[in-house]
Amino acid sequence: SEVDKGEDTIHVYKDGFKIEYNGVRDPETFVGWMMDIPDDPVTIINDEHDLEEFEDLEDDCVRIIGYFEPGSAALKEFEEAAEDFMGEIEFFAVVTSKWARKVGLKRIGEVQMLRPFEEDPLFAPSSVDTEEEFEDWVEKHKEPVMQKLTLENYFNVWKDPEDDERMILAFVDEETREGRAMKKLLDKIADENSEHAGTLEIVLIDPDEFPLMVDVWEDMFGIDIEEGPQIGLVDISE
Repeated sequence: SEVDKGEDTIHVYKDGFKIEYNGVRDPETFVGWMMDIPDDPVTIINDEHDLEEFEDLEDDCVRIIGYFEPGSAALKEFEEAAEDFMGEIEFFAVVTSKWARKVGLKRIGEVQMLRPFEEDPLFAPSSVDTEEEFEDWVEKHKEPVMQKLTLENYFNVWKDPEDDERMILAFVDEETREGRAMKKLLDKIADENSEHAGTLEIVLIDPDEFPLMVDVWEDMFGIDIEEGPQIGLVDISE
């Protein structure tokens, strides 16, 4: 891998793929993120280990999975589209009916997107089968209603807001009873408002994961995070 630093961005080149890093500028986080970049843009699920990897990412990131004939032109187009989203979205594919059944895909050519904290997947229209069409579809739907702030996606969350986008910040410690109750409510809101993805964004923040930022956030928003769950609408045009 080689690293290229531009204005406020870090790009990693791995096997010819250009991948943008949106995490905190901390060597340990950066190296950990880099080591986790998959060798291939698409992980083909053909054993329990691959399936577990797919399932473990459930609320961590946007996942896309498709059912294809092995070696088909459609799979190749899907893989080429996946290259553009490496480091941001996880792409998977199945090429046998056995593994398709296990991930809930019924027919060859079926592609679905699973966004964090949403029960129902989004299905790509059956007409989508070229690299460009896959890219356009992913770009249009990739913003989840709710995502968890992590060290690896820290700057991606605040990036390029739309004019009509509304952002809600929720500081929730799930170790507490109030925190768990608030998280349950937010899960319900995210799931029931999936059609507002792209205009409504809920950022879930566990204060324990950002000890150095708690004071900054308390000053910035005039809140007391230690008191219990804090939730509010923020102006992201600033």
